[in-house]
Amino acid sequence: MLLGSKIEIAEIIVSVLAEGSCETLSLYKKVQLQKRVSKQNFYKALRGLIQEEVVVKHKLMVVLNNLWVNKLHEFTDTIDLNYQTQASEVLLGLLEGESLVYHFKSLVSLDTLWKHYFFIVAKNNPTEDIVFYNLHEFWSLFRLETENFMYRWIREHKRTAYEIIGNNTPLDKSTTAHIKKFGIQIMYEPLPSMRKNVFPVAIGDYIIETILDLDTVLAIDALYQNNTMWSEELEKSLYDILGKVRRSKIVISKNKKRADKMYKKLVRKYFTF
Repeated sequence: MLLGSKIEIAEIIVSVLAEGSCETLSLYKKVQLQKRVSKQNFYKALRGLIQEEVVVKHKLMVVLNNLWVNKLHEFTDTIDLNYQTQASEVLLGLLEGESLVYHFKSLVSLDTLWKHYFFIVAKNNPTEDIVFYNLHEFWSLFRLETENFMYRWIREHKRTAYEIIGNNTPLDKSTTAHIKKFGIQIMYEPLPSMRKNVFPVAIGDYIIETILDLDTVLAIDALYQNNTMWSEELEKSLYDILGKVRRSKIVISKNKKRADKMYKKLVRKYFTF
């Protein structure tokens, strides 16, 4: 599946070429960095892309077919417009003070739907600041690819975004330093100023809250408090904790008063203008 969890050789070739044209041998080496494949399978995938007119090969140079790129762009724009329109009927149709609640048994499912609604709200409020609050930003450790995609989108669309971390442990700082390269302004609190098991983001008049059970949050907190550097062992411990989550939910609210209060409490307190 395109951009799904099981990445095919052809998709890797396209993702590499998205960064620019490439000679065939260099392209093969770059593909190898992401997935070990034989030359035979590499060239088979490449020939398929050429036949489908996704890529163009001239002598040793390979490039994405600009016609295909523009067709893809038109296709994704149409999808985005349709989903934005449908979402407007439900999510963006919320009246002041109303909320939507979604329950989950899996944090992967929760994060997938969270990202879906995040982009809908963000795109429909293009001039509004984005304010994240996390007791610990463990999402980047658990779902690095999707988190970085979101942060890149914020940077590429020149959105103003703030991230407040409810702790200032060495592990918090070392595992979130990379977020700054996306232009996200970060502040670390000495003590959390919001409920430990609620992870809100405010955009305009909307608040999207992720709520986990307190036992899970306390276990994550202990991991951060008792360790200073990220490691494979810690990764396994975090995955063990998150794999046991049984109660989690997303609450999406339209509440200007609460959103403004969150902005004043966090942004105006910690960031200078």
